[in-house]
Amino acid sequence: AYEGLDEIVRQRKLGPDAAHPVNTYRVQKLIGDVACKPGKSFFFTLNQDLFIERNYYIYSGIRPRPSIPGIQIGEDWFTTNFGGKIGREDIRHVPSAAELDARKQEIVAQSDFFYVKLHGSQNWRSSADAQLMVIGKGKTDQISREPLLAWYSELFRAVVLQSERRLLVIGYGFRDEHINNVIADAVANHGLALYVISPVPYDAFRQDLRAAPAGEVILQGLSGYYPCGLLEMFPGDQSITQIYRQLCDTFLAG
Repeated sequence: AYEGLDEIVRQRKLGPDAAHPVNTYRVQKLIGDVACKPGKSFFFTLNQDLFIERNYYIYSGIRPRPSIPGIQIGEDWFTTNFGGKIGREDIRHVPSAAELDARKQEIVAQSDFFYVKLHGSQNWRSSADAQLMVIGKGKTDQISREPLLAWYSELFRAVVLQSERRLLVIGYGFRDEHINNVIADAVANHGLALYVISPVPYDAFRQDLRAAPAGEVILQGLSGYYPCGLLEMFPGDQSITQIYRQLCDTFLAG
């Protein structure tokens, strides 16, 4: 299934004549603007595909190159050259607990922009040489059994629980209890401000969130809601939309 999804990602057309002509360059700029803020920036994802590795371009240093903690970045990743099928050179075996413990401080110190795949990736292999992706029930147990993912979970918690953080959420349905509990803790006890981009109308989103694990608490931290998909926020004609201006004036203003 993921091979088919990656094929769709690879064959995706850009431009106004595409089936879904999202202005990818504006999305890249949004990510880059966040990454360029003072201090360390983190892009956490539950997705396991290679969309970001294939579509976030650093453009010869104009934007910072992401670091994937504990994973060696391929030479072509995050460039326009990463368009071919996944080859042996793109497969990564995750570090063991001993290897990871010896390098954690070094890994965090060597970059200011981290791309953290909390549920693994389709091109990663576990210590047992199995595809490393957290899927289905028992996600917390799956995460705890793999040292890299367990550390990622600790990183997520440590970052989000810092005082007065801002968290921009795109495409997450708030259905994973282990993720929601961290966000709720940050809202209730650490002043987290939450900003959400979602195509769901606000009233429906609020109703769904209240029914989700820890949703009532999370809702209290909602500081900005943008009821649109990426196509509406970043249309193919490259215009700067009013709702994107709102995002810039709120989430990016701090």
